[in-house]
Amino acid sequence: MRISELADEVGVPVSTVRYYERIGLLAEPARTGSGYREYDDDAATQLLFVTRARKLGLTCEQIVELLPIWGGTHCTPTRDEVARLMRERGVATAPYVPSIHLQPYMRERYGFSEGMLPVSEDCSARTLALPFHARLDRDDQEYVVDALRSSLA
Repeated sequence: MRISELADEVGVPVSTVRYYERIGLLAEPARTGSGYREYDDDAATQLLFVTRARKLGLTCEQIVELLPIWGGTHCTPTRDEVARLMRERGVATAPYVPSIHLQPYMRERYGFSEGMLPVSEDCSARTLALPFHARLDRDDQEYVVDALRSSLA
């Protein structure tokens, strides 16, 4: 896909795509014979990751450090690193509920196994449970948010 198509798909300006290439958040794409940039689906996935990380408040330098851990599909190590940093700040976190089809009952009763529902597994690999509940007061909520921000910093 061309740069304008990539930018539209992810919802960023073309200038942002070029900037992210310049600073190393996106790899230099292949070029067509006439010199146009040609992006693949992996570039769109990475640009979406970078865009979401920026919206969470991460700096470009921090994202550059996360990219090798993430690796395009390795969300679990990234999630686990954020969880470790949160624990260091005194905030209990855990991976969120594993995919329902991987629960022991579902495995035994229906024969589900890893890889059968990749979208569900991917969502589980990206999700982190934070300690938010109805009785958490405003100061505690802000502490959790601040700890998350500093863990991502």
